[in-house]
Amino acid sequence: GWAARSRGDRVTSGAAPLERGDAAGTPFARWSFTLAAAHEGLPIRGDVYEPADGAARATALVVHGWKGFARWGFFPLVAARLAAAGVRAVAHDASGSGVGPDRETFSEPARFEANTFSRELDDLETVRAWAESQGWLARPYGVL
Repeated sequence: GWAARSRGDRVTSGAAPLERGDAAGTPFARWSFTLAAAHEGLPIRGDVYEPADGAARATALVVHGWKGFARWGFFPLVAARLAAAGVRAVAHDASGSGVGPDRETFSEPARFEANTFSRELDDLETVRAWAESQGWLARPYGVL
């Protein structure tokens, strides 16, 4: 089940899927996770989009980039379409993105103000290492 998939000790949520499919009928399951950033232990919040049958043939790390967040713009659509095509997508909000726990609102401006490109790279490494610990990444792998 879903709980077995969140076996990393830094995962604080993600035991049940939040969503199954989207308005266009794209089949996938989405669940959320929270990891502790390497710097200051700030939360790195993210989502895992999986094929509806749970049988992913590969994993893609979907990275929002500077001044963005994982549930903004086309990122959710890309992640859902990857999952529908059989590719697990792991998307995250950088710990300094400024987006709060609801994952939609810019409610943490102090974190955004203190954010740096190096911190975002550290966060990506934390997410990458976690995904690898779940057995989802094999080398070589790609980042979108």
